[in-house]
Amino acid sequence: MPLLVLPADAMSLQIGSAFRDGFERTVSPNGLLLMGIFLVFSAVNTVLSQSASLAVQQYLQEFPVQSAQLGPASFGTGEAALAVSLPLSVVSILTLITVFIAEALRIVGIRMFAPDETLSPAADSIRDGLPFAVLNGVAGGIIATVLTYIGLVLLVVPGVFIALSFFFARQEIALQNKNFVDALRDSWAMTRGERLGLFVLGALLFVVSLIANSPATVLFFLSPLAALVVGMVTSAVTTVFGIAVVTRAYQQIKADGQELDSGPTSADTTQGGVDLS
Repeated sequence: MPLLVLPADAMSLQIGSAFRDGFERTVSPNGLLLMGIFLVFSAVNTVLSQSASLAVQQYLQEFPVQSAQLGPASFGTGEAALAVSLPLSVVSILTLITVFIAEALRIVGIRMFAPDETLSPAADSIRDGLPFAVLNGVAGGIIATVLTYIGLVLLVVPGVFIALSFFFARQEIALQNKNFVDALRDSWAMTRGERLGLFVLGALLFVVSLIANSPATVLFFLSPLAALVVGMVTSAVTTVFGIAVVTRAYQQIKADGQELDSGPTSADTTQGGVDLS
């Protein structure tokens, strides 16, 4: 009986497996450590965000018309709970820096969760080419976001299609050391035949995020500050979980593509390993 070889565009994504593997990595020591780092980052980012809003308000109050319109009570208690009075220029620079820090944390998370085992990967493999990956990750993210929003403005379906096509661009940059142009192009090719499954995976992650953040939403009406703290915790958890799930989905499709390229007679096709070099 001849061997059945799936076409290159046949869906190979196993959503249940991606979620299971992602959960295992999220609750692993690496995942918990990364979760704590994201929690600290989220707290700092919240302070900067509120400080930026305060700085903008203070700047606008220098002009009589805007000051009269804003009034002294335009900044609510919950919104200003963590705000620090800083010059707008300083807050702007710090906010820009956080963009690159956030990208670096996501790159590190991808590299931590990519190996088949949940043990700590070598530190060198995490740091290797990190500045290059971060710069390309930020550039690729900006381009993908702009194109997605253009698609959403024209019609919702093209925007969703573009977003799904660039689903694995960050993984390509983090694990294959590609520049953002090659990563966007190869992600587009890699997601061919997988977009429906990726849409379901993304929708499920969105639902998980909504459920996880629902306590903070309810708590907001009782204590805005407590809701803010709970929201930062749930954001750290769902962010790490999302990175883990998407990275494991990427590994599935990447491994399947390598098996098809090597042919059904290759002895390595049954091992499920992925060369990250």
